[in-house]
Amino acid sequence: MVLVIAHRGFSGKYPENTMLAFRKAIEIGAGGIELDVHATSDGHIVVMHDGDVRRTTNGSGLISKMTLGEFQKLDAGQGEHPPLLEDVIVLCKEHGTFLNIEIKALGIQERVARLVMKHDYVGNVLISSFMHPQLPKFKTYEPNFKIAALIPDVAAKMIMKIISKLIPVDAINPHYKSISNDFMAAARARKYSIYAWTVDDVGEFKKLASMGVAGVITNRPDLMIGAEIG
Repeated sequence: MVLVIAHRGFSGKYPENTMLAFRKAIEIGAGGIELDVHATSDGHIVVMHDGDVRRTTNGSGLISKMTLGEFQKLDAGQGEHPPLLEDVIVLCKEHGTFLNIEIKALGIQERVARLVMKHDYVGNVLISSFMHPQLPKFKTYEPNFKIAALIPDVAAKMIMKIISKLIPVDAINPHYKSISNDFMAAARARKYSIYAWTVDDVGEFKKLASMGVAGVITNRPDLMIGAEIG
C-alpha cells in the first residue's frame, strides 16, 4: 500500500504549512505530512517553505531576520499563523502520522533532531533535503534517523548519475517525472525507499503505485486516498 503524504499539509484546499492544513490532512486519512523548516533569528525552528514570508503571508522579509514573536504574528490565511515545528510533531505523534521534514536552511540539523528526539518520534520521521551534505549529520545524533535525498526534475540519464554519487541515504524523494522502471530497479538494488513528489493526478498515482514507490507526496491527499480505496 502506498503511503499518501500531504504536501505542506492539505495544501490543495487550505493554506500551506499551517496547522489547519495539517489537521485537515490527518482528518481525511492521509498517512503522512510533508513540511519545510527554517530557523528564526532567535533560534526557533519554524514551518514555512520559502525563506521569505511574502508569498504565503501578509508580511515580508526573511525568516532568518525575524524573531519568533514577529514570525508568529504573520497571517497565513483563514485565521492561521505559521507554526513551530514542535507543534506539528506533537500533532503527528498524537495521531501516529508519518512526518517528512524538509531542511531548507543551513546549520539547523541539531535543533531539528533534538525536537524530534524530545518527543521520541525518530521512528516515524523522514528527514529530506536538496542540500544533501546536510543529511548525514542526523545519523550522528541518532543512528535510527531516516534520511532522504531530494532530487529535482531532471532527465533519466542524469538522475541515474546522481543516484550513483549520493551520500549514504535511506530514501530518495524524486520528482515523479524522473521515475522510470530503470530508476526503480536501480533504487531497489541500493535498497532505497522512493517517495515521489508532487503528484496530484490520480492516473500518475496509480502508475507510480504499480511501479513500487513507497509513498507519494501530494497537494490533494483526498484524491489519492480516494484512488487507493477505489
